[in-house]
Amino acid sequence: MKKNKRMPRGASLLGASLALAAICGPALGQTVPVVWDPAKANLGVGTDAGTTVGGSNNTAVGTKAGTKVTGDDNLAVGQNAGAGVTGSNNQAIGEGAGNTVNGSGNQAIGQNAGNNVTGPTNQAIGQGAGNNVTGTSDISIGLGAGNNVSTNWNLAIGNNAGTNVSGGNANVGIGFESGQNVKGGWNQSIGRSAGDNVTGDHNNATGFHAGSGVTGSDNNATGTNAGMTVTGSNNNAMGNGAGNKVTGSDNTGIGTNAGSNVTGSNNVSLGEGAGNNVGTNWNLAIGEGAGSNVSGKNANQAIGYYAGTNVNGGWNQTMGRSSGQNVTGDYNNSTGYAAGSNVTGSRNDATGQNAGQNVTGNDNEAYGTGAGSNVKGNGNQAYGTGAGNNVNGSNNLSMGQGSGAGVTGVGNQASGMQAGAGVSGNNNIATGQAAGGGVQGSNNVASGTMAGQAVSGNSNLAQGNSAGQHVRGNDNIAIGSGSGAYVSANQTASIGAGARASADNSLAIGTNAQAFEDSGVAIGNGAVVNHANSVALGAGSATTRGALNNYTAIGMAGVQSSMGEVALGNRQITGVAPGSAPTDATNVGQVQGMVKEGVSQANAYTDTVAAQGLPVGKAYTDLTAARLQSQIDDTARRAYAGIASVAAMEAAPMVPGKISYAVGLGNYRSESAIGGSLRHTSQDGRYSVTLGVGASSSGVVTRVALTGVFD
Repeated sequence: MKKNKRMPRGASLLGASLALAAICGPALGQTVPVVWDPAKANLGVGTDAGTTVGGSNNTAVGTKAGTKVTGDDNLAVGQNAGAGVTGSNNQAIGEGAGNTVNGSGNQAIGQNAGNNVTGPTNQAIGQGAGNNVTGTSDISIGLGAGNNVSTNWNLAIGNNAGTNVSGGNANVGIGFESGQNVKGGWNQSIGRSAGDNVTGDHNNATGFHAGSGVTGSDNNATGTNAGMTVTGSNNNAMGNGAGNKVTGSDNTGIGTNAGSNVTGSNNVSLGEGAGNNVGTNWNLAIGEGAGSNVSGKNANQAIGYYAGTNVNGGWNQTMGRSSGQNVTGDYNNSTGYAAGSNVTGSRNDATGQNAGQNVTGNDNEAYGTGAGSNVKGNGNQAYGTGAGNNVNGSNNLSMGQGSGAGVTGVGNQASGMQAGAGVSGNNNIATGQAAGGGVQGSNNVASGTMAGQAVSGNSNLAQGNSAGQHVRGNDNIAIGSGSGAYVSANQTASIGAGARASADNSLAIGTNAQAFEDSGVAIGNGAVVNHANSVALGAGSATTRGALNNYTAIGMAGVQSSMGEVALGNRQITGVAPGSAPTDATNVGQVQGMVKEGVSQANAYTDTVAAQGLPVGKAYTDLTAARLQSQIDDTARRAYAGIASVAAMEAAPMVPGKISYAVGLGNYRSESAIGGSLRHTSQDGRYSVTLGVGASSSGVVTRVALTGVFD
């Protein structure tokens, strides 16, 4: 059996064309002209098709198709298709497609597709696609896609996608009007109008209008309207509206509308609306609306719903809903709901709900719900719910719920619930529930529940529940429950439950002891002094007359005066040593001895008188002896009491910057005394001033001393 000989390619094309012309011509009511060049196998079917052809195996079907062609194996199908081609293996299918092509292996499918192309292996599919292309292997699919391209390996899919591309290769635009006006290479955009107006390389955009208006490289945008109008590199935007209007590099915005309007670098925003309107670097915002409106300096961190907004400064850190808002300054830290908001200053710390709000100053600390708010000053510390609020001053310390609130001054310390509240002054100390409240003055110390309240004065000491309340004066001491209350005097000491020394330089020691007059000393439970410079010694004792002037003393010439009174409450004084000086006290033994001697002398004198015939004066002699013994006893007692008073004045300890005290008892030859001393030592410990007071039955002994250190 004979094999059929293969028909030459030209003959097959000719046969197909003739058949097409024979079928279509009558159907169209016209004659279709056919041009066949058997030598070069060029075929033209249609009016003026395939004319002016230089090459072989070229096929043109359609009116004026494939005219002015130079090259081989070119195909033109469609009216005015494939005209003005220089190259081989080009294909143009569609009316007006593939005209003015200089290159090989190009394909144009669609009306007016692939015109004005310079370069090989370009593909254009779609009406008006792939026109005005200078490059290699550019692909355009879609109405008007891939026009005005001057680089290589670009891909445009979608109506009007990938147009006006230059400056670099391998750009990808997928979506309606995506990847337009690109100057650079390896840029990718997916989505309607994504990646338009880009200058730079390796930018990626996914989403409606994402990544448009970018100048820079390696930027990524994912989401509707994400990453638009960016100048910089390595920026990332993920979320609808995220990362827009960014100038800088290495910024990240993740979340709807996160990280927009940023001028700076290395900023990170996570959350809806987080990190917007930022003008510095290395800022972190996590949470809806967090870290927005930041300027001044760098490295601010905000974690929480709308935390850290409206910040002008650097290195501020805040964690908690609405915390750290409206801050001007550096290195401020806040943790808790609304903590650390409205702060002007640096290095302020706030931990707790609503803690550390409305602060103006530096180095303030607030720990506890509502602690340390409304503060003006530096170095204030508040620990506890509501502690240290409404403070105007510096270096104040508050520990306990509601402590140290409403303070105006410097260096005040409060420890205990509601302690040290409402204070106006400096260096006051309050320890205990509600202690030291309402103080106006400085250097006051209160220790005990409700101790030292409503004090107006300086350097007062109150120790014990409700001690030293409502004091108006300076240098007063109250030790004991309810002692020293309502005192309006200076340099008093009230020691014992309910004791009260209410006059200048007075002393009351013992439960309910009272000293109502200046320099009075009441020692003993219920002892009362009603006269100045007088002493009531012993439980229940009380003065009755005080100092006497111009009185006549037995055995003394002229009128006499006394400084005060010593009341013993009808008590005996025992163990009195014999007196020696004229003003010493004498004991009963001395009196008895003197009486015996006086009687002996009187008897001898009487005998002499009798012998001489003089009258006897025994009664007079007895009286004189008694007076003498009384004077001797009084002088001795006063001396011994003075020694006991000096011994009782125990030295107070030296504590730099503090007021210290000491209380003591003294005894010498059966004379007893009580004493106390106060010492104020300078902050540096170089000098101190002491004041001592000793009291006995014979009077009050005082001393003042200054000690210091020479270099």
